[in-house]
Amino acid sequence: MNEENKAPGEQALHASKQAFSQAIDGLTASLMASANDQRPKWSQDEAIAFECARECIGHLIAIHVAARHSSEQDEARCAELDAEIDRLSAERRSLHVHDVEDIARIRRDYGQRIRQLAAKAAE
Repeated sequence: MNEENKAPGEQALHASKQAFSQAIDGLTASLMASANDQRPKWSQDEAIAFECARECIGHLIAIHVAARHSSEQDEARCAELDAEIDRLSAERRSLHVHDVEDIARIRRDYGQRIRQLAAKAAE
C-alpha cells in the first residue's frame, strides 16, 4: 500500500515509525563511532603487571597483619609491623598502572620476600 492510499492516521504512524527508526540508526552510528575512538589507556600486559604488583603488596600486608596479631610479638615489634603495614598501604594507594619501574621492582622484590616468608612459615 503506498502513502497516498493510507488513512491520515496510518500516514502519521508510518512517519512516526520512520522518524524513530532514523533516530535509532543515528544513535547507533554515534555510539559505534565513539566506541571506535576510545582506545585503551594501557595495554593488557600493563594492567596485568599492575594488578600483580598490587596483589604482592596486599599479600605482604596480610603477612604483616597476621604477624602483628600473633602472641609472640612485643610492643616494639608491633610498632615496626604497624609502620610497615602503613607504608605498604600508602604504596599500594599511590601505585599507578604507568609506574612501570615501580611495578617491576615490587613484583621482583616483594615477590621474593613473600616466597622467603612463606618458606620460613613452612619450616
